Amino acid sequence: MTFLELQKQILQSRKARRGVKNRIDYLADEPNADFYEKLYKKALTGANTIVKHAIEHGELKPFSIIWDKKSPEITNEADHYRQLYFEYKAYYQYWQQAIKEKNDLENTILELKDELRQVNFKLARAKKGGRYKDYAKIHQVVVYKQENPQASVRTIAKALGISTTTVQNALVEKGLNKPKGKKS
Repeated sequence: MTFLELQKQILQSRKARRGVKNRIDYLADEPNADFYEKLYKKALTGANTIVKHAIEHGELKPFSIIWDKKSPEITNEADHYRQLYFEYKAYYQYWQQAIKEKNDLENTILELKDELRQVNFKLARAKKGGRYKDYAKIHQVVVYKQENPQASVRTIAKALGISTTTVQNALVEKGLNKPKGKKS
């Protein structure tokens, strides 16, 4: 029996036992089955060794065998990996989109922080507190007080037509008011 005939007989026995759960010998009716099985294993090992040697020494390029009929296990596994690949691709696209959105949000946050800083700066400049100082009135109060050193706050306010608070603040600011009872 040749190696090829032995291989064909094994394949035929595999086809014959399709669907049978209890495994039977491939060569059940053959009287020399053990011998053929050992011979097949040795021949297959030898063939693999020859191919490996030829590939390592560059005499043969690596090759793959494509079977016409795919086994269900290979098909299911290939489909499984194909599905995983498409899921990975979808997650990768989702991740890239999320990174892009994150970068856009960070840029927007930086722009908003810059605008906030500018608004706070403008607000600090505009926020002086209190009323506007009328330097002309302060000057009038100072001149009147220098001309009339004995004039009281009420007298100055009536003479110039301004409030007593404005007169008092102007005198305090310029150091011209004197506490009661002290004479200079």
